Amino acid sequence: HGITLGELVRFLSGDVSYYTKTEPNWLARLYFELRAALCRDYTWESVFRLRVSEGWRLSNIMGAYSVKSHDLLTTTNFDENKTLVYELDLAEAIPRDPWVVFQTALLFTTAAGERRIRVHNYAVLLTEDRNAVLESLDSGALVTHLLRQGLSRLYVSPDLTTIRTYLYQQVAAIIAAASGGTGRGELPASLAQFPLTALGLLKHPVFLGGFLDFNVEADTRNAMRLVLNMLTVDDTTQRFVPYLFDLTNIAYEETAIYDDTGNFIFPGCVSLSLSSIRSDGLYLMDDGETLTVYIGSQLDATTLKDLFGLDSFNYQAILTEDNLYRNGSAVICERFANLLAVLRARKSTGWAALHFVRQAESTVAETDFLYKLIEDRPDKDTRAVYKVSYGEFFNMIVKFQASTSGGR
Repeated sequence: HGITLGELVRFLSGDVSYYTKTEPNWLARLYFELRAALCRDYTWESVFRLRVSEGWRLSNIMGAYSVKSHDLLTTTNFDENKTLVYELDLAEAIPRDPWVVFQTALLFTTAAGERRIRVHNYAVLLTEDRNAVLESLDSGALVTHLLRQGLSRLYVSPDLTTIRTYLYQQVAAIIAAASGGTGRGELPASLAQFPLTALGLLKHPVFLGGFLDFNVEADTRNAMRLVLNMLTVDDTTQRFVPYLFDLTNIAYEETAIYDDTGNFIFPGCVSLSLSSIRSDGLYLMDDGETLTVYIGSQLDATTLKDLFGLDSFNYQAILTEDNLYRNGSAVICERFANLLAVLRARKSTGWAALHFVRQAESTVAETDFLYKLIEDRPDKDTRAVYKVSYGEFFNMIVKFQASTSGGR
């Protein structure tokens, strides 16, 4: 059995970037990702340990690491963009104390060659109040945990159908428990985004296909898995539920600018459904990795001219970032540039590729954009495995819960 690049990344908590020859911006992405990797602060030669109160035990750890001894992990070059997920179990029938205490200890070498140790202590009160538990839940953390469980199962069996079924059952059980046991009740505010984020998880390309094959597409999915196995909660959830900004009227609204306190005012977002997209609209999707501009087929001539340098909506014209801001004095150009700069600055590499898609151009790029509208049913996408809309997904959960609870 040979050691692959993926296993090196997985056990040495490294980074992986995958480039294909069909990717138009691969050279720019290589530059920014390599620069970020060289300039980032790392915890070199580091070991990490999580201790927990007596009466509790660590049952599983998910992420990029190797085990040095028992619960002491080797995290060779950890950084702020990587996370570990721990699962805990009660080791005794009844907790000893009304709280559980965690202590994390990280021993590492800085880039300056200093050996340091960083310790955090954190106590969490225990409660039997169901509502208090539900109100304190983090839907992003829950979905990240489910993702890591699915990725861990891939190392045991490559049967993606079984893994998707397991994830769906876990999602249904969480929604049912949080809504009163049937799935029909109202979810607490803390879990308002959980069903949509969970649907994004089940539809994500990382779980596409029946079984893994040794081909280029499998390499792409494997690279996705390695990256998702380390991402932070916020970065993970954005891969499943992208932001879709409505830029149609940014030139006429107080948006995509900084307020008097220096805070950036983002444009409003619309739901991830084709019904939210107008033919005379302009949209920008941020999926956490790339940025995609979606241009309505009836976008007004002034915007086309000022922003893209087009006299009319044209399927033949080549749109690249070099074509932008043809009328530098136009308000829309200034505000689009502001938004683009802020979104890129939020990425760990300080950059993201910018793609352009025209409505009804029937290209692979448009198919990818439409597939990320996860509230819709992706009937026309032959790659789609989970062909359900958001409404259908909820109905499936209600029926599933009824069948497992004997119709109660």
